[in-house]
Amino acid sequence: MIDRDRVREALTGPISSIRTPFKKDGGVDLDGLRNTLDFNIEAGSKTMLLTAGDSHYVALSDQEIAEVSRVVIEHTARRAMVVTADRFFHTKQAVAFAKYVAEIGSDVHMVLPPDWGASCTSETLCGHYAQVAENMPVMVVTGIFSPKGEDFGLRTLELVKEASRFEIDYGVLEQYLGFFAGCDVLVADPGAEIDLLAMMGRFDLIRDYIGFLRSRFNTVITSVHHAGVTLPLLEQENIPVDGYLTTVNQPGVFMFPSRDHAIDAIKNASKPVIAIKPMAGGRYLGHKAFDFVFNEVGVSASMFGMGTVDQVRETTKAAREVLGVAA
Repeated sequence: MIDRDRVREALTGPISSIRTPFKKDGGVDLDGLRNTLDFNIEAGSKTMLLTAGDSHYVALSDQEIAEVSRVVIEHTARRAMVVTADRFFHTKQAVAFAKYVAEIGSDVHMVLPPDWGASCTSETLCGHYAQVAENMPVMVVTGIFSPKGEDFGLRTLELVKEASRFEIDYGVLEQYLGFFAGCDVLVADPGAEIDLLAMMGRFDLIRDYIGFLRSRFNTVITSVHHAGVTLPLLEQENIPVDGYLTTVNQPGVFMFPSRDHAIDAIKNASKPVIAIKPMAGGRYLGHKAFDFVFNEVGVSASMFGMGTVDQVRETTKAAREVLGVAA
């Protein structure tokens, strides 16, 4: 893998942002592309740079993007550094493409994540970059930050910088776990930390954390706050938990990044899901709340909080009737 000093040296002086040439029939002119590379290298450019914009990726299919990348890498033949690029690929596709260009010899990879409906957060972007970076050096396209403002961009870059430094203080964690000594089942609710670690690609810390808990409890269930993003990541990485605890309710209150994304992830989870906040904080009460979580979404269990004994009786009765359990 190329070192940082070599990248910096290659990015000094004039840089060629390669434009993809086309034939009259709309096909990619690969011979013209090779001529462009030769011209730029002979003129002294130390980097052949593919970008989603200048390289006209909007006019290319995914297969053509892969072919252009291959030709640039092969024809440059180490005469210059090669920066490949993707185009609004979702994380799984971005990782697969990064593996492809790494295998055929790309030096650095420019990543441009999608931000459909302005749904990306600093944490989800960091996770996207981190997972791609497991395969090769990443160059961040800062243009994605522009619509969200300078503060958003700076926070995202700071998180990228800090992600590799995260550690878990097991000494402090051990003190807290002492309270639960003797229990067989632990519902681990570390707040949003699991979501943050997953989004930033720190599955090494998540595995260590879950392994630490498993050495002390027979069953470990983790909470998930951003189910629509985090559940697919945990499933993809085969994180060894026994189930998930997350918000499920018909109005979509506290279901992130959206109600539909969360429900889709919950329905496709391979492990049991326990619903919390089924009544959306008092917004959706009674039988309809439990009919939704059990019969429409299909969770395995549900937890709810009540303020009075009468509320407990009334809500428990509704839940039991929806489940068909005798009083």
